[in-house]
Amino acid sequence: ANEVLSDIPFLLGVVMTLLGYEWVIRADRRGHLVRGLLLTCAGLLVAASMRPTFLILFASLGVACLWGMMVGRAGLARDAGTQVASETLPQRKAGTRRRSAMIIGVLLLATLTFRFGLDIRMKQTKGIASGGYESRMVGKFADFRNKILPRLTANLGETLESALPMAFLGFRSDVGLIPLGGHQLGFGAVLSIAVISAGIFLSRRNLFWGLLVAMTTVSLVIGGPIPRYFLMVLPLLLAGWGWFIYRVASRFRVPWQSTLALQLGLGFVLVLNLFGSCDFIMTQRGMTRPIDEHRHWTGFHQVGFLRAYHYGHWAGVYDLAKMVRTHVGPTEKILGPEPTILTYLSGRQVYPPHNELMKVGIGSIFHRAMFPVGKGRQMFEEYDEPMRLFIKAGKLKEGAVDVPPVAGYRLSQLEVPSEH
Repeated sequence: ANEVLSDIPFLLGVVMTLLGYEWVIRADRRGHLVRGLLLTCAGLLVAASMRPTFLILFASLGVACLWGMMVGRAGLARDAGTQVASETLPQRKAGTRRRSAMIIGVLLLATLTFRFGLDIRMKQTKGIASGGYESRMVGKFADFRNKILPRLTANLGETLESALPMAFLGFRSDVGLIPLGGHQLGFGAVLSIAVISAGIFLSRRNLFWGLLVAMTTVSLVIGGPIPRYFLMVLPLLLAGWGWFIYRVASRFRVPWQSTLALQLGLGFVLVLNLFGSCDFIMTQRGMTRPIDEHRHWTGFHQVGFLRAYHYGHWAGVYDLAKMVRTHVGPTEKILGPEPTILTYLSGRQVYPPHNELMKVGIGSIFHRAMFPVGKGRQMFEEYDEPMRLFIKAGKLKEGAVDVPPVAGYRLSQLEVPSEH
């Protein structure tokens, strides 16, 4: 659950939207058209209810429909449009324009329904930016020059050599020759460029597909790449890769060579993902990987799940949860790292620090917080950095210490100097 969180139901919403859009654009009967519009609307609402990245889906669909309304084609290719056999080319263009306008209407309906009916954040707070992800992104874009621009090169390197290979193949090589942003680009980067390019090239048939791949990739390079965030476009990446392999295989004139190229190109994706699944199963059984994080051969050892998972970096989370559960009352709210996981493990209400909380009177909501000791833990940097900034700015102050430090954090009373 920690690996995918809400991404699986979000993927359901994306697939429903993709299928509904395809039904609408290719519909040859009124019933198919109505079902496509309903499915598109339902898919948009499911996706919007799951993750803030629904904005990428909405934007991609909106741009694709505007393109369809202007040029009368669903894709960049000249023959990309409605596929009704009895229609002439002008009729097909007119049909694509009408259907694109209908989807624009569905998009507006889904936006209004979500905004005023389904979005809990908008009901309980003053804006969509009050969520954890949203507030962090708004804070980054507000200081684009200092918080985003310096990280672009590193994020690009991480996307190409680490995040996308992990999402597509279930592994990353971390072996390369070209330095970029602290990463060594090699096989993983070459594969990533091929997969992304093939996914974007799907826009020749369906502009919505290509735009969704392109906008997702750009957004993750800007905001910070995480492998599971590519899950929303994984079906399109696989479709693009299959098309790419097919085009390569079709260049072989000998039938067995073409078949072999198809099998190798598609089979290596399957085999590597099977290896990744076996690795995950071993981790669940508490077995270490034979090579540690410093690339030293250590062999297989039975150490238990907490020490095997991510090389044991998350083992301290259970200790933190135990500390919170023991010293925080059931109705109390505290500031702490990894709020989703800690809330689940501790049974207490843990929240992340962000700018919106400072505007609503944080002292009346929170009375305790977890303060990082020393440099803290790298995995919790999204919590540690805002806490240090708020402390430095005088918005937060550590009060009496409740318990000794545990796993790099201590639970203390929270003081808010700016509210006195």
